[in-house]
Amino acid sequence: MISRFFIRRPRVALVSAIAVVLLGLIALSVLPVKEYPALTPPQIVVTARYPGADAETIAKTVAAPLEEAINGVDGMLYMVSSSTSAGVYTLNVYFEVGWDPNVAKMDVNNRVQLALPRLPEEVRRLGVEVLERSPDMLKAVAFYSEGGQRDVVELANFLLINVIDELKRIPGVGDVVLVDPKVYSIRVWLLPDKLSMYGLTPLEVYQAISRQNQQFTAGALADEPTTERPFFTYVLRGSDRFSSVKQFEEILVKVLPDGSTLKLKDVAKIELTSEQFNRNSFFKKQKVLPVPIFLTSRANALEVSKLVDEKLKELSKTWPPDIKYYFPYNPTVFVEESIKEVWITFGLAILFVVIVTYFFLGRLAPTIIPTLAIPVSILGAFIVMYVLGFSVNLLTLFGLILAIGLVVDDAIIVVENVERHMEEGLPVKEATLKAMEELTSPLIAIVLVLSAVFIPASLVGGFIGRFYQQFAVAIASSVLISGMTALVLSPVLCTLLLRERELHKRPIYPVYLFQLIFNRARESYVERVKFLLRRPVVFVLLFLLTLPLTYILIKRLPTALVPTEDKGALFLIGNLPPGSSLKRTEEVLSKVEDILMKNPYIDRYVAISGFDFQGFTYSTDSLGGFIGLIDWSKRTKKEETSFALAQRINKELSQVREAMLFVVSPPAIMGFGRVGGFDLYLEDRTGGDIKQMFEVAQSFINKLRERKELTLVRTTFNPSNPYFEVIVDRTKAEAYGVSVDDVYKTLSMTLGASYVNDFNLFDRVYRVYLQAESDYRKAFDDLSKVYVKNRKGVPIPVANLVQIKPLSRPQLLERHNQFKSVRILGEPAPGYTSGDAIRVVEEVAKATLPPGYTIGWVGQSLQEVLSQQKGYVVLAMAVLFVYLILVALYESWLAPIAVILSIPFALLGASLTLNLLKLPNDVYFQVGLVSLVGLSAKNAILVVEFAEERIRRGLDIISAILEASYLRFRPIVMTSFAFIAGAIPLALSTGAGAMSRHVIGWTVVGGMLFATLFGPLFIPLLYYVIKALSLKILKRGKENA
Repeated sequence: MISRFFIRRPRVALVSAIAVVLLGLIALSVLPVKEYPALTPPQIVVTARYPGADAETIAKTVAAPLEEAINGVDGMLYMVSSSTSAGVYTLNVYFEVGWDPNVAKMDVNNRVQLALPRLPEEVRRLGVEVLERSPDMLKAVAFYSEGGQRDVVELANFLLINVIDELKRIPGVGDVVLVDPKVYSIRVWLLPDKLSMYGLTPLEVYQAISRQNQQFTAGALADEPTTERPFFTYVLRGSDRFSSVKQFEEILVKVLPDGSTLKLKDVAKIELTSEQFNRNSFFKKQKVLPVPIFLTSRANALEVSKLVDEKLKELSKTWPPDIKYYFPYNPTVFVEESIKEVWITFGLAILFVVIVTYFFLGRLAPTIIPTLAIPVSILGAFIVMYVLGFSVNLLTLFGLILAIGLVVDDAIIVVENVERHMEEGLPVKEATLKAMEELTSPLIAIVLVLSAVFIPASLVGGFIGRFYQQFAVAIASSVLISGMTALVLSPVLCTLLLRERELHKRPIYPVYLFQLIFNRARESYVERVKFLLRRPVVFVLLFLLTLPLTYILIKRLPTALVPTEDKGALFLIGNLPPGSSLKRTEEVLSKVEDILMKNPYIDRYVAISGFDFQGFTYSTDSLGGFIGLIDWSKRTKKEETSFALAQRINKELSQVREAMLFVVSPPAIMGFGRVGGFDLYLEDRTGGDIKQMFEVAQSFINKLRERKELTLVRTTFNPSNPYFEVIVDRTKAEAYGVSVDDVYKTLSMTLGASYVNDFNLFDRVYRVYLQAESDYRKAFDDLSKVYVKNRKGVPIPVANLVQIKPLSRPQLLERHNQFKSVRILGEPAPGYTSGDAIRVVEEVAKATLPPGYTIGWVGQSLQEVLSQQKGYVVLAMAVLFVYLILVALYESWLAPIAVILSIPFALLGASLTLNLLKLPNDVYFQVGLVSLVGLSAKNAILVVEFAEERIRRGLDIISAILEASYLRFRPIVMTSFAFIAGAIPLALSTGAGAMSRHVIGWTVVGGMLFATLFGPLFIPLLYYVIKALSLKILKRGKENA
C-alpha cells in the first residue's frame, strides 16, 4: 500500500506537495493566455487585381484558372471567392482544424504559380498575393488628424510609411489593411480635346509614359574581362524613374512638324494625389482612417494585441501632435474581461467548496486537509498543461473550476473514513492505515473512471476534438493529481492534524445544527433504501421511465454550437439601390451617424462609405462600420445587452428610407467569419445563367423570410446593377484598319484608371495611373472626343466603332468550391438559436430548391453542422470507457452496470434544468454531460465498491447494501455538494462571457443535484438487482456444469 510508505515518511509527502505547488506557480506564470485554443480552420487568402475589369470578366479569367489549380490541395475544407467590379479578386481557402497553416500557405502558393501563365497579362503584372491569416480581426484602429490639420491623403501616406509596416512586422500579425487606401499615386488626367487637337491618342500617351519613366542601367567601364589591367573600374549609372510631378509634366509626347515638342503637361493634368477615391470613413462627421489588423491562424490574440498597443504607444511619441488614434472595435477587451470574470469565479468556487467542506466536517483541522488538496491538484494541472504546450484559456479554466469540487472529493473521503475509525477507538495512525486499506481500491477506481471519461473526448478530431481536448486534459490531470494527493498527502495530514480529543468536541452552532439535520436525513435515507429494496420491480420500472424522459428533454433543447455572447460591439451594414453614387451613400451615412451619436450606450464607432462589411468588398452603394459599446459594468440590465441594443438601433435605422440598414453582432468565436448568425452559399451546379440563379435565390430567400425562427435574412448578391455593354463593331474596325484590342485599351485608359508603371517617393514605390479628366467621362457623348489610330496612323473616333447597350449585371460574383453561388446570411430570431436556424434553412432548402441547386454551409455554421452528432458520440464513448475500466477493476461484466445505470439521473437533471432556464444544447452542455458521467459514476462506485467488499467478507446482499448505503451516504452527499458549490459561481456569474459559464454551470449543478437526490436511492436498488441476477446466472452455470 503506497500510503503506508508516506505515513512513515511524512516529510517526503510534504516536500513533494511543496515542489508541485512551486513548479505549478512557475508554469502558471509562463503559460500563454487565450480566449480559446486553436479552434478555427486555418485560412489562406489569395488576392489579385485586374483594373477596369467587371465582376464577370474576373470570374472567367482569374477565378476559374486559379480555383481549378488550387482545388483539392491537401487539407482543404472548402474555398470561397469574390470577384468585384472594382477589379479585385479574393479567394479564401479554408483548411481542416489543426492543419499546419505554413504548409497550407506553401501548398496554395505552389498551385498559384502553376496557374499564373493562364492569367491575363495585367493581372500578372500587378502580382498575385498569397497570405496566411485568421478570417477574424484582432482589432480595428482608427486614425485621425485632430482639428483636421492634415487631409486624409497625407494622413494615409504617413500611416503607410510610419505605422502600417511596423505593425505588419509584429509576430502573430497576419495582415494590416488600410480600408480607405488613399496612398499616393501620380494621376495623369487626360484632356481628350487637347489630344484630338494634336492628333494624339490615349494609347500613345500611355506608351510615352511607359518608355520614359523607367529605371535605366548603363553597365561599367573597364570591367572584367579586359585585355589590359586598369587601375580603376567605373560603374555607369543610368537615369532613375521619375519621382515628382514636374518630371512627369516634362515627358515628351510628340514632336510637332515645326520641330517644337509636345509635353505631357500640354495634353493632361498631372498631380500627386490618392490612388483611390471611392470610399471614406467618418467618426462624428470627421474623416478618419480605419485600419483592421488580422491575426495569423495560430497567434495568441491577447499577446499580439498587447504588442500592437505597445507598438502604437511607442510610435505615437514620434508622430506630429495632431495625429491621434482610437479602437472602434477591440474584441480582445471581451476576452480579457471574460478571463477576468472566470478567475473571479475560480476564487468564489474555492471559497464555496471550503465552506461546504467545513459544514460537513465540522472542525477546522479536518477542513484544512481537503482544502490543501486544491492548490496541489490545480497547480499540478498547470504543470501538465505547460508540458503539453497548452494555454490558460476559457476551456482549461472551466475544467479547473469544475475540478475544484472534484479534487477535494478524494481527500474528503479519506478524512471522513479516518474519523469514522477514530470514533471506533483506533489511534489516529492506525485509523489512517486501516482507512487507506479500505479506500485505496475505490480511490484508484474513482480516479481512473473520472480520467477515462475524458479520454475519448481528447481523441476526437476537428472542432469538437479541439474544444474538448484542453478541457479534458485540464480536468483529468487535476483529478489524477488529486488521486495521488489522496493516497500520499491526505493520509499524512490526517496523522499530523487530526486529534482524538477533538472528535467529540461540539462545533459552532450553525454547523452543529446542520450536522444534526444531516444525521437525521441519513437515517431517513436508509429507511427509504429499505423501502425500495422491498419493491424492486416497481422502482426499476420507474427508473426505466427516466430514460425516454431524458431523451425527450434533450431533444426539446434548442441547439447551438456555442452560446451567443454580448461582446460589447456591433457591426453596421447598409445597402443603397444598386449603382448609387458615393455622394448619395455618404448622405445616408450622415443620417446614420446622427442616430449613432445620440445613443448613450455607444462609446465609439467608425462608419465607412463604399464598403461592404459582410464580404469585405468595396462598392459605392454600400456602407459599413464598427460600433463599440460602453463597458459591461455600465450595462447590467437585460435591456442594455448588445442584443437588446441592436434591436433598438435597428428600429431607429429602419426610419432611414433611402437604404436597407441594420446592425449585427460579432461571431461567437473569433475566427469564424466576420459577423454572427448563419452563413451559407446557394450553389448553382446547373451551369445556368446568372439571372436564373438569382431567381432561384430570391425565391429561396423569400421562403426563409417567412419563417418566424429567422431574421435579417439577406444576400450579398444583386444582379441589377446598372451596366452598359460596350460592343466594338468588328466589321467597321476592320474596315477602318483599327485593332479591336486598341479600342478596348483606349476605352480603359480613358474611362478607367489604367495602371502604367511605378515611381519612387520617400524610398517607396507608388503607381502611375492614366485616366481622362472627370469632365470628359460623364456621358457617352464624351467618347466622340476620344480617338484610336488605325494601322496607317489616322485617328478614328472611338464613338464611330462602338455600340452601347444598357443592361443589368452584378458588381459582385461569388463562388463556393468552384461553383457560382449566392451568399445568404441571417440570424436566428429572438428566442431561437443557431441550431434552430440551421434546421429551418435545411428544411426550406429540401422543400423548395430545384434540382441542381444545393446549399453549402461555411464558417461557424459549417462547424455546427459537422459537430451535431460528435458530442453524443463522445458521451457514448465516455460511458463505454467507464464501463470497461470497471469491468477490469471488478473482474465482472455485470457489476459495473449498476454504476453505469446511475448516469441517467445526472443527464435527466441537466436536461431538465436547461429546459426550465431556456438555455441551449451546445458544446458547453455536452462538455458538462461528459463531466457528469464521471461524477455520477463516482458516487455509485463508493456504494458498489464497499458493498462488494462486505459481500466478500460473508455478508448477505441486503445487509451489505444497507451498510454500504449508511456508511457511504455522508461522503457521497459531502463530495457532491462540494462539487455543486464549486459550480454555482459559474451558474450565477455575470459580465463578459457569462452565457457560456451559465450553460456549463447549470448543466453540472442541475445534473449533480438530481444525481445526489435520486442516485443514492436507486444505486443500491440497481446494484441489488444486478448482483442478484449475476449470482443467479453463476448458480445456473454451476448447475449446468
